[in-house]
Amino acid sequence: MNLRQKFGKWEVSETGDMVWDGGRYAIYDYQLAKNDWFIHLSGKRWIDWNEFIPAYIQALKHARIKEISFITEYDNKSLGQAQ
Repeated sequence: MNLRQKFGKWEVSETGDMVWDGGRYAIYDYQLAKNDWFIHLSGKRWIDWNEFIPAYIQALKHARIKEISFITEYDNKSLGQAQ
């Protein structure tokens, strides 16, 4: 049985998978440590940070990820482009 916790429209599985709005968007446990989730999702009009952040933290716990780093701003250098 795969238990899920709800955070608004987000559901978090016992393995750390995150599903939004019944499957319209998903972040799987192996993707949680990507360093650009906050930048990527900031471009989505539907994101509710009050739902996402607690869901994301719970997903990290379930996936047993104890430490992450993330970027907060893109620039040409971080994208690997010449300036």
